[in-house]
Amino acid sequence: NHTESATNDDAGTAVSSFNEDNESNTSSRSNNFRLNYRKRLKAGSSLNLMVGNNFNESSSESKVNSKTYIFKSNDNTIIDQTRIGENKSNNFSSSLNFNNRINDAMNLALGYSFNHSKSTNEQRSRDNATGKLDTLYSKDQIDNNTNQGINVHLSYRKDKFEVNLSNRTFYKNQKLNDSFRNVDLSRNFWDNNLNFDANYRLSNSKNIRLAYQSSNIIP
Repeated sequence: NHTESATNDDAGTAVSSFNEDNESNTSSRSNNFRLNYRKRLKAGSSLNLMVGNNFNESSSESKVNSKTYIFKSNDNTIIDQTRIGENKSNNFSSSLNFNNRINDAMNLALGYSFNHSKSTNEQRSRDNATGKLDTLYSKDQIDNNTNQGINVHLSYRKDKFEVNLSNRTFYKNQKLNDSFRNVDLSRNFWDNNLNFDANYRLSNSKNIRLAYQSSNIIP
């Protein structure tokens, strides 16, 4: 890749310029595994087990040569580096769900899920002239996330009336470390989502519906 850019002020005077050559070579491999098992227990009841794993790994070597000029202060920054990267990620997921038809109108579903993911993102950037490690453009990031939760879903359907009530409660453990950036973050928290939906059909073209839904966007 070759990149060039320039910045001028409103009078047309040159403020800065930038150009960079980046040559990279990357190799990667991955595998994905998923198993679903379902068993009927009795009339209207079933048990479902899911286990899955996704693995990705890549390595890269990049040669970066960039020049940045600031004309007003007559400053320039020259970067001539070789950057070696190693990335790995492994995501394990599992769930166990039980479904039970209580009667002709009511159905109950219970579920448990467990997920764990770990990823490492490592980059060593060295100056081509001196061989010295540049910590500003290097990183050694490790992400560890564990989520487990319970899901309850109750549905009722009779004639013209239908109700669905569900609740998902998760406990999440998240960790992030990067020795080069002096980052060490860890947090544990609960995440709860409640959903309710009731519908009554007055006729083929009219109905009354009441619904409530909650969700969280985790920063």
